[in-house]
Amino acid sequence: MPQQIPVTIVTGLPGSGKAELLHRILSEAHGRRIALVRACVVHRISAVDQPGRTKVSPA
Repeated sequence: MPQQIPVTIVTGLPGSGKAELLHRILSEAHGRRIALVRACVVHRISAVDQPGRTKVSPA
C-alpha cells in the first residue's frame, strides 16, 4: 500500500488571513517538509440584480 500524504486545503474570502496563515506555517521551524500548491479560482459578484438574487459576471 502506498504511503499516504496528509493534505490541508485553505480557503476563505479575501482578507480572511489565508496568506498570514501560510506565511506562519512556512516560516516556523517545526521539523516538517512542506510543499505549497497555489490554485486560484475567482468568482466575482458584480451587482445585485433583484432583492435576494445576485448577478454574477464571468471572471
